[in-house]
Amino acid sequence: MKCPDEQKRQDWLMLVREILRGYERDDRLTEAERDCLFYTMCGIQIIFTAYWQGEGRADQAVINLEALLALVRVRVRACLLQDSEHKVQ
Repeated sequence: MKCPDEQKRQDWLMLVREILRGYERDDRLTEAERDCLFYTMCGIQIIFTAYWQGEGRADQAVINLEALLALVRVRVRACLLQDSEHKVQ
């Protein structure tokens, strides 16, 4: 069973995926726009991490830092899979 924070992270990532699908139905995002989304999401997590740390809420800062790390893990995994697919072709 996943911990509640992990489930929230998964729900958040699913929401982002659904929002992107909605955009893609109306108007395809360019490669550059798609690339910017990752960095924007990371920036948001960094801002929230810093905010909560500044408020003395280390618990909330850690949650946001963990979300940032989850984003990076997903991105790295996707890049590694993409690289391995190109090598097979």
